[in-house]
Amino acid sequence: KVQDVFHGIDLYNDKKHRMAVMKNIKRATAVYVQNDSDTDILGAMLYSPSSRHIGWLAVHPNHRRTGIGTALANYLIRELGVSEPILVKTFLESDEPGESAHRFYNSLGFEQECIVDDKDGRNAGHPFHLLIKKECL
Repeated sequence: KVQDVFHGIDLYNDKKHRMAVMKNIKRATAVYVQNDSDTDILGAMLYSPSSRHIGWLAVHPNHRRTGIGTALANYLIRELGVSEPILVKTFLESDEPGESAHRFYNSLGFEQECIVDDKDGRNAGHPFHLLIKKECL
């Protein structure tokens, strides 16, 4: 439901993405919110405790701005603790989904650190913003 906002990457069929999802499921760093009345996944997040970063966070388009993304991010902050910064890579603010992504992460206290070129192709060749949450209260 969200792959149209990830630079056209076919997340469902992308081997690297599927391997990352499976890795995170096995190490219990994949979190999702499911609708009580059916099997729809409303939001999901992958994260790395060792590098302290959000690897992927998405909310179903019909359930955005309902607190699901915030709940996922707050879960991560509780899990990782407050001792060191937390990182996230996201779209450039000028990309179509970038403005709302920046607004979301800024509301959680993340600040723009720098723009990074996608040299390894993990972001479909698109540059991205690295955001950092320095004070995890």
